[in-house]
Amino acid sequence: MHEAKHTLEAESQLAHMPAQRVTLRAIFIGALLIIPNVFWVVTVEGIWHKGHPTCISLAWGVVFNILILLLLNLLVKRFAPAKALTQAEFITIYGMLAVSMMLAAHDSLQLGMPSLGWYEYFRTPSNHVEDRFGDFVPKWRSVQVTHALKGYFQGGSSLYERGNLLPWLAPVFWWTAFIMALSSVMLGVVAFVRKQWTENEKLSYPIIELPMAMTREGGSKHFFTHRLLWIGIAIGAGIDLTNGLHAFLPWLPYITVRHDQLTIFQSTTWPWSVLGAVPFPLYPFLIALSFFLPKDLSFSIWFFFLFKRVMLVSLAAFGTAGNPGNPYLNEQSFGAWFALFLVPFWIGRHYFAHTFRKALSGRIEPDDENEPITYRTALLMITGGFAFIVGFCLKAGMDLWAILIYFVAFFAIIIAITRVRAEAG
Repeated sequence: MHEAKHTLEAESQLAHMPAQRVTLRAIFIGALLIIPNVFWVVTVEGIWHKGHPTCISLAWGVVFNILILLLLNLLVKRFAPAKALTQAEFITIYGMLAVSMMLAAHDSLQLGMPSLGWYEYFRTPSNHVEDRFGDFVPKWRSVQVTHALKGYFQGGSSLYERGNLLPWLAPVFWWTAFIMALSSVMLGVVAFVRKQWTENEKLSYPIIELPMAMTREGGSKHFFTHRLLWIGIAIGAGIDLTNGLHAFLPWLPYITVRHDQLTIFQSTTWPWSVLGAVPFPLYPFLIALSFFLPKDLSFSIWFFFLFKRVMLVSLAAFGTAGNPGNPYLNEQSFGAWFALFLVPFWIGRHYFAHTFRKALSGRIEPDDENEPITYRTALLMITGGFAFIVGFCLKAGMDLWAILIYFVAFFAIIIAITRVRAEAG
């Protein structure tokens, strides 16, 4: 009864709230913040190889930016309430920073940019790079001027010298277009699955819980005065500060929380020795995020964590662990990803069939009027983006059958990962 009353009150408040929308000033603030944040991410992850703020789905660097903006917005709300940022504007800024920082992150453009010039810079007659890879490196999508690459790989130069900058322009343009085509396909898919996942299946989206709570009403003092919030901050920050000071003051205690330093099991007795060291990480942020997990998913995570180890020990005990690849964990994982792609589409097959017919006909029903992208536009984004990807890869020398198999599998896994993010965070 209490929950129903609370839900009705919340819906009533939402009904009387003024409509919020994306504004130019939010886009402007987000664009300004992208520059220092991308520079910071590349420096921290790519050069220092520390912190890794983008290696978890809820990037703490983005949350920190929103936190600072919220504190400033509280001052604006006090002295000039009409000028204060709204929650929709905060979410716009959050989205812009999250996407840009992930693109600049480790394993993304930090590895993508060096690959544009590695072939030309590192090939020599003695290492046979030309013989091994020469047929697979299209000249139009890589930097071919050794002088420009020397400054990039060795330093002591500037990108903005004419001789360094010009050779990079064409490869960067083509790969930017390729990334935009990938993004177009994925945004189109999001437009198709949004209503099914959020309104019909009502997935929990635990990643957005913190940003939504922080930015409610454009930020409020109530959020920052919550006792449990500061208890959580004290625990997490206390552990980090203590361990940081331990490096300078060894007499201070070191609190072990890392996955590679804390184990719950390790044995040298056969067959248990096949497990190696079983880690037991106690990262405060992971413990906090786990509270947002639905119970069935929480059960699935720890059950299969144990089930994997039961398989390893059982195979070792029966003498079959030595077979190459056994128990084929990578193959099982890929099978699971494809199942996570297929099962949700089977569950929503009637919805997706109806939506696809609307996209083909261009019909807009009353409950579609608030969709940010029409289904026909989404279909054009998917088909146009995929056509560009196919053309790009054909130009690069790939066979059509390989392109289709690879990218169908790629997008299937991407959609499955998105589904997991929506359910598990």
